[in-house]
Amino acid sequence: MDLAPRACAAREIAEQAIALARATVSDSRAVFVDIVEMPPLQIDPRRLSQALGNLIANALKFTPEGGRIALTGRLA
Repeated sequence: MDLAPRACAAREIAEQAIALARATVSDSRAVFVDIVEMPPLQIDPRRLSQALGNLIANALKFTPEGGRIALTGRLA
């Protein structure tokens, strides 16, 4: 697996991941995004959005109706 790290905004990656999950699972429920302002991350955006997209797709599939799906990001 080749990685291509570059500077990316966390919120941008989150939005890409949600779009990927919605393309995989036909579910229009809200996914709440709570990501604080932070410096750009040095990551491979394709790989990270793919991994997050898979997690969000699973959350959409297995969260019961009325459940809440949230993606939160904070600096450690």
